[in-house]
Amino acid sequence: MSWGRVLRRSLTMKRFFKNIILALTTAAVLLVVWHLFWGRLVPFSGMFIGFKDVGSEQVIVFFHDDREEARAVAALARSLLPEAALTLGILRGRTVEIVLCKTEEEYRRFTGSSTRFVTIDGRIFVSPRAMADAKSGVIHLRAYLAHELAHAILAQNRSVTALLRFPAWLDEGLATSAAGQIGLDGYFDEDAVCAWVREGRAVTPSDYVRHGSHAASIAALPENDRYHFLYSEFALFVRDLMEQGGRGRFLGYLEEVNKGADWREAFVRTYSAAPDEALAEVLARICAEDSAKAKPHGAKKGRFPGL
Repeated sequence: MSWGRVLRRSLTMKRFFKNIILALTTAAVLLVVWHLFWGRLVPFSGMFIGFKDVGSEQVIVFFHDDREEARAVAALARSLLPEAALTLGILRGRTVEIVLCKTEEEYRRFTGSSTRFVTIDGRIFVSPRAMADAKSGVIHLRAYLAHELAHAILAQNRSVTALLRFPAWLDEGLATSAAGQIGLDGYFDEDAVCAWVREGRAVTPSDYVRHGSHAASIAALPENDRYHFLYSEFALFVRDLMEQGGRGRFLGYLEEVNKGADWREAFVRTYSAAPDEALAEVLARICAEDSAKAKPHGAKKGRFPGL
């Protein structure tokens, strides 16, 4: 084979690989663009193509067809904001954005979730199932929206460091407690939580650090009621921390963690106890049968300072 032929073949192969790299790069760019405008990056880009919007500086609701429904959701959210901000001890960040998805397919395409509601990057996404269930009385829209507003306000004021460190037990326990969902819409009430705790089903904060955790204690829970129990258990914990240790102390802890502090170390600094130990004592106190019958909740102090 002549050197000329070898050179031509080498140049042909270089062009081939260059074209392959160009094609792959173009495909990757197009994929990212598609997700920014129509896919899983929409919650981060805030590009709601094809949506209309109503609202004000406080709340904007994006919707497709039903303007009156969107206005009603915006008005409800505005009415809930002051209480949510007060409960969290946080001044609101940017305008709260609520997205009413038209179809379940659109909702899953944006969020990757099958739940009724989800908050991503401080934006609240609402599925059609959520609105249908609210209209039929299956759920209380006010409570669910208050829950998501708590997530949104926390997320808007969260440091970059805290994005990967903020624990799921605190996120969901606080939102569920703030929304008054203990015992509502399928969430466990105090008695139901205690029944499972006595069966040895309690889940520690260490086992629920990340949403979707597959810890053995969580996997062992019946799937249908898994998160109704989890969220209520941690809501009782958060409520007790605020009532027994004081709201100011709890909000100080929350601020530390939301700024990126290690949640375990901050808890020990604040309450002089490890979180798992503290939860065990709180549940034991709440669920003690003689205490439940003889005393109102919160009458007995724990052995840990602040509990």
